[in-house]
Amino acid sequence: MKNILLEYFPLIDFEKDVQIIDNTHLACGLGVVYQDGETTNARHNFFSPKNKAALANHNNNLRANDTSTATAYYPYSSLEKTILTIEDTLNAKKFKSEHPFLGTDIKIMEVRQDNNYNFTLCLPIISHCTPNARAYTHHLEGLQKIISQIISKELGDVYFTIYLNTRDNPLRDDFYLICTGSSIESGDEGMVGRGNRYNGLINFQAPNSMEAYHGKNPVYHVGKLYTSLAHLITRDLYLIHGISSRIWLTSRMGDNLNSPWKVHLESTSRNY
Repeated sequence: MKNILLEYFPLIDFEKDVQIIDNTHLACGLGVVYQDGETTNARHNFFSPKNKAALANHNNNLRANDTSTATAYYPYSSLEKTILTIEDTLNAKKFKSEHPFLGTDIKIMEVRQDNNYNFTLCLPIISHCTPNARAYTHHLEGLQKIISQIISKELGDVYFTIYLNTRDNPLRDDFYLICTGSSIESGDEGMVGRGNRYNGLINFQAPNSMEAYHGKNPVYHVGKLYTSLAHLITRDLYLIHGISSRIWLTSRMGDNLNSPWKVHLESTSRNY
C-alpha cells in the first residue's frame, strides 16, 4: 500500500499525512459461524492459504462470483491512440522530472465533429512550483505546445483545438492548483470503475461494461477476470490474425469460470 501511494502521489509525506485504517474482514455473509468469541468460515484463509487443503477453489474448480458481462474491442482508433499517448507522455517519470510542476491526476476529453477535433484537458498544477498567476499561465502554455505537437504527430494534418483547465477564473484568482498532484486531497476520489477502465479509455461509441476492473480480487471476480480475458482475446485476434473485433463474455453466478455461459464475438471495421 505504501509503495503504491508513493508511486502515484510522490509529494505526500507518508509518515505525516497518511493514516491507513484496515477495515477488511473475513465474514462471508449469511452462514457466519461464531465460535469461542471468534468468527470462522470457509474464507478464513481464502486469499492467504496455508496449504492446498485451505484452497476453497482448487483443482480447477473456480466459480463465478456473479452474473455479469464484460466486454472489449481491438484495435484502437488513431484518436484513441492519440489520447493514450498524451496521457502516457505527461505522466511519464522522465517528463515529470523535467516538468515537476505537473501533477498526476490528468483527465482528457475529446469530441470530434467531422474533421474538427476538440481536446479538453484538466491538468493539475503543483502549488509550490507556481509562485504566481504568471508562472501558472507559463506552465499551461508550455504544456499546450507539447500536447499540440503530440496531436499533430499522431493525427497528421487535421484541425484541432486544445482547451486547458476551463474552470479557471483569473479574475478571482481561481486556478487548478493542488499540493499532492491529485484532487484526492480534497476528497474527490471517484468511484472504482467509473474512470479506471482496463484500456485507459472511456469511449462512448465503443462497447462498455459497468463492471470495474480495478479493486477486485483476481481469484473469482468475473468483472476483473473476464474484462482482462476479453481484451486479450480481441488483441490477439488482431495481432495474430489481423481481425478487428469486439467481444462480450457473460457469466452466471456459480458457474465454472473456465466456461463462460455466453460468448458473443463480432468482427468489425473501425475507421474512425
